[in-house]
Amino acid sequence: MNRFLQFSILVIAFIINSCATTSFKTKIVRPAERTPAAFITTEGMVLDGTSCKSPLRDPRDGTEIILVESIKGLGDYQVPKGRYGVSVDELLRVNCETGEVVGIVTK
Repeated sequence: MNRFLQFSILVIAFIINSCATTSFKTKIVRPAERTPAAFITTEGMVLDGTSCKSPLRDPRDGTEIILVESIKGLGDYQVPKGRYGVSVDELLRVNCETGEVVGIVTK
């Protein structure tokens, strides 16, 4: 019984981990284009490294990007059509602690 329980826990942990790693793509496809040095939060929020904030705002023109998913301090954001070199099947990856752009990833 004890071995069965240990095996079951191991299998469940593996399944959960597999789901998390396959849904969050880690490979950067290419660098983004014409991005700010860093995105900023909307009023009343701060970048603190404990969670990814949404929406983030381009301080140059106010463009907002919306968080789709995040893991380990990185957030993948939906951007308005035609912005930052991101196509319709891609997301913009941002460092959630600094607001700096990491690159473009596929959805």
